[in-house]
Amino acid sequence: MQIGLVKGRAFTSADAPGTSPSAIINETLAQEFWPNQDPIGRELRFGEQHTVCTIVGMVKDIKMYQLRPRPERQIYVSLAQFPSVTHGFVVRTAGNATGMPTAIRNTILVGGPRSTDFFR
Repeated sequence: MQIGLVKGRAFTSADAPGTSPSAIINETLAQEFWPNQDPIGRELRFGEQHTVCTIVGMVKDIKMYQLRPRPERQIYVSLAQFPSVTHGFVVRTAGNATGMPTAIRNTILVGGPRSTDFFR
């Protein structure tokens, strides 16, 4: 997605199942919880299981879901460490987005018959 990394690191293969959970947060969350401080290495508890993650990176704010003037707090976690039966994805385009749904569907269909579960 080319979300700008402000500090720290992106996820790597070291963020694997069975390792200490890692998280990447956005600038808004960092400023609200640790104003004028470095969030890298700090711990954050989130989710229904109150999982504790170590913050390994901070990224720029992006607008998600709606084009609100104020960015929302965001936490990104490694899919390898937090597997899910449901997935969401975000698509970035520089051009006209009108043809994107068909292009996305066709790309996912290349993944085989199970990939059609996304469109049921």
